[in-house]
Amino acid sequence: MFSDGRFILKRKTKVVRSSGGQVQWGESMLLPITNQDHNLQLAVKLYSRGSIRRKHLLGQVLLGFESPSPEAMEQWKDSISHPEKIVTAWHRVRHS
Repeated sequence: MFSDGRFILKRKTKVVRSSGGQVQWGESMLLPITNQDHNLQLAVKLYSRGSIRRKHLLGQVLLGFESPSPEAMEQWKDSISHPEKIVTAWHRVRHS
């Protein structure tokens, strides 16, 4: 999570093994966001680990008011407007 371009929070999720080429990720995150946090952005990055234990960035999605994705921007607006509501959405990751 970033605020005014500064890194402020990092969360790591569990490693998920693919099953028949399909990876499913259903982990929830609770983030400390209020309706006053208009300058926050959340970068969600997807990595793959090769056989030599190197991380390879597959892509990312940026959530925030400056997001290049209209769907990500709408989810962010909904999350900021209704912080008590659980907001779920699927996003396509974009290559960096």
